[in-house]
Amino acid sequence: MIEINLLPWRKQSRQIKKVKLIILSIGFFIIVFILFLLTHINYSVQLHKQENLNDYLKKEIIVEQAALSGLDEKQKNELQYQVQLQFIMNLYAKNFRAVKLLNELTALVPDNIFLSKIERDDYSIKLSGSAPTDADVTLFRKAIESSPSFYQLSVNQISSEKNATQVSFQLEMLQKE
Repeated sequence: MIEINLLPWRKQSRQIKKVKLIILSIGFFIIVFILFLLTHINYSVQLHKQENLNDYLKKEIIVEQAALSGLDEKQKNELQYQVQLQFIMNLYAKNFRAVKLLNELTALVPDNIFLSKIERDDYSIKLSGSAPTDADVTLFRKAIESSPSFYQLSVNQISSEKNATQVSFQLEMLQKE
């Protein structure tokens, strides 16, 4: 039988396998390194984008906060203007009611009745005066009751002194708006 020495061939085969293993290992490490590098670059880019977005949002938040503080200031000013306007409107309404009261009274008071005092507290009105007779006070009272501007008329006092030619009276009523 012929003897064949396979030792060099095995050695060569092992050497080739070693080289292939080393090349494959180096290739694998290169691929893993490239993947790691690409992943790192990708995360770095995403982190940079997120940091830029955070900076942009911080700037916008500052701008919006400034706008909100401006709006708060405008709302405070608007509230002050509304309070002032309401005050002016109430003052106008009070003055208008006073003028309306005087206009109505001049139309209702007969010539022979003398009003000595007119007190007005918002809608409540007190009239004090004098008249020649009780009948004149009654006519005046009926004229007030028939007026659409007044209601809840009450006679607080009618008095006349002995030997007096005048009757003093006090009326109280409410004025409609």
